[in-house]
Amino acid sequence: MSTRGRARSAFVVALGDLHCGHREGLTPPSWREREQRPGSAFGKQLEAWSRYEELRRSLPRPDVVLALGDLIDGRGEVSGGTELLTTDRAEQAQMAVECLAPWRPRRGYAIVRGTPYHTGQLEEFEDAVAAGLGCRRIADRLYPEVEGVTFDCAHEVGGSSVPHGRFTAVAREALWDLIGAADGVAPRVQVVLRAHVHYHVYCGAAGAALALTVPALQASTRYGRRRVRRACHWGLCWFEVSNGRVIRWAAECVQLRSARAETCRI
Repeated sequence: MSTRGRARSAFVVALGDLHCGHREGLTPPSWREREQRPGSAFGKQLEAWSRYEELRRSLPRPDVVLALGDLIDGRGEVSGGTELLTTDRAEQAQMAVECLAPWRPRRGYAIVRGTPYHTGQLEEFEDAVAAGLGCRRIADRLYPEVEGVTFDCAHEVGGSSVPHGRFTAVAREALWDLIGAADGVAPRVQVVLRAHVHYHVYCGAAGAALALTVPALQASTRYGRRRVRRACHWGLCWFEVSNGRVIRWAAECVQLRSARAETCRI
């Protein structure tokens, strides 16, 4: 059958908040804790990596991977480094490279930098991740265009302590994009992508951009267990785009058994 005139499509993976270097961040096998160590996070690291690999292998090889920041966890000053596998951010950056390299996107990676607390206040350690992946597309904010679909990619976005308030922040980002396009200072955007909040929500309307937050790839933190009154979403998002349109998309949110809250029988 002739393919002449058939529109091309591309497969895009969007992920973020790996927090490599944290004991419950995404951890490649070579950096995993030993199982016999008291208080080890071995089980969580093993399950998260196994599910990550299952996701990667179940999806088509992507044309583009969009990495949305906080790829490393940093020095962990607030917790005194007690939650880290290593405080060496160069080693954390190497871990992030090992996590992202197996995707082998046909057209390459695009990376937006995360929060300075995690990725470097005076340095830019995510630039080392980009270098390790051979990626030249790294910035604080990017507008990658894939098959006529423009993505607005940045890391930070406002969060909410109430379920119905989560949509407001991403809707606001989409509205600012419309204003920027009308003012001629930014491109017209079809998909707004944010990370940072470790949960997935989405919203949109006719004539407006699809706006969403991607789930995280960090299981939990001590801060999250003690302060945050909501479950985190773990996973990633993907998009199939063609001829200026999003043909289909999905959020692959995985329930990690090791992160599930359990009753305490007394």
